[in-house]
Amino acid sequence: MKQHLFILILVFCLSPLLANVALTETRDDWNNSIPVYQVLKALGDPMPAHYLPYRDNQAVKQGEEIVKYGVTTGPDGTSTPLQSRYFACTDCHNLRREDPNLEISNPENRLDYAIQNKLRFLPGTTFYGIVNRTTWYNGDYLKKYENSAAKANKNLVKAIQLCATQCAMGRKLDDWELKAVLEYFWSLELKLKDLHLSEADWKKIKLTPLRHNNKQGLISWLKGLYLQASPATFSKPLTHISGPDTYVPNLENGKAIYVLSCLSCHQSSRTTSFILANSAVTYQLLNDHTDFGANFSVYNAIRNGIKASPGKGYMPNFPLQRMSNNQMKDLRAFITYQATHDPLLALEPLLDWIH
Repeated sequence: MKQHLFILILVFCLSPLLANVALTETRDDWNNSIPVYQVLKALGDPMPAHYLPYRDNQAVKQGEEIVKYGVTTGPDGTSTPLQSRYFACTDCHNLRREDPNLEISNPENRLDYAIQNKLRFLPGTTFYGIVNRTTWYNGDYLKKYENSAAKANKNLVKAIQLCATQCAMGRKLDDWELKAVLEYFWSLELKLKDLHLSEADWKKIKLTPLRHNNKQGLISWLKGLYLQASPATFSKPLTHISGPDTYVPNLENGKAIYVLSCLSCHQSSRTTSFILANSAVTYQLLNDHTDFGANFSVYNAIRNGIKASPGKGYMPNFPLQRMSNNQMKDLRAFITYQATHDPLLALEPLLDWIH
C-alpha cells in the first residue's frame, strides 16, 4: 500500500516536468539544407494546394528540360512538341536565388548580387523559391492579364499554364508536363540557409514547439523572413525632369545592365530580330534613340515593352521592382559613353555569364 502511494506521489510531482518536456522536440538534425516547408509542416502549418510530398526524380528532370529548353522526352519515349517557338522560360526568369535579402525586392541590391554571383538581370522573378510564395501574377500583372491572372493569382498550377500560353506565346501544357514542371519547381524550394538565420533564430528552429500555444506566431515569424509574393509596379517611361537631376549615373552598373539584361536576349536572333553587340554601330544607333520622346527609345522599350513582330516574340516590360529609373539612367549613360568614346569599354567577363 505504501509502495503504491509513493508511486502516485512521484507521478504527481513529475507530471509537470514531463509535460514541459513533451512541449518541445529538439531537432538537432535540422541544418542549412533543410527545406523551409519541412519546418513549417512540423509546426503544423497547412501545406499549399501545390504541395508534393514526394519527389519523382524522372519528373524533375523532365520539368527542368521543359523550363530550360521547351522540350523533353514524353512518357512514350518520344520528344515532345516545342512548348513555344518564341521563348524558353529562362529567357525571362533565373533559376537561382537573385536577392541578397529575401524580405525585400530591391533592384539596386539585386544588380549588385547579380554581378557578384554571375546572374542575368531579367524582367521576370526567379523561379527559385516560387513554390514558397502564396500568390503569383501580382500587382499590375493582374491588370495586364485580367481574368486569367485573377485565376492564377492564388494557384501556382494555373500560373504555370498562364505563363506557358500567354507570356511564352506557346501551347498549353499537358497535365503530365504541368506535374513535371511543378516537380522541378519543388526542387528549387527555399532552404533554411537562404534565410540568414542568427544563433537565436536557430534556437527557435531547433527547439520546435510542436504543441506550444505560440506555434502560429513561429509560423508567421518564419514566413516573414522571405517575400510571400513578388511585387510588380508598371511605370511610364521617364520624361524630362523639371529642374536639375542630382543623380550621378554609374557607368559600371550601366555596363552590367547592358550585358545582363539587354544582350541576354538581343545578342542572338533566337528570340528577337533586333540584334545588339558591343560595337560602335550598335551604340550609336541606341544613342540616337535615348531621347525621352524618341520612337522606340530605350526608355519606352524598358517600361512599355515592344509588341511581337512577325515570326518573333515580344519584349516584356520591366516593372519598377525589376529595374529602377536610376538604373535606366545608368544604362543610358553607358550607351552614350560607348557611342562617343574610342576604344569601347570591354564587356568581359560579363559576356561569359550569358552564353
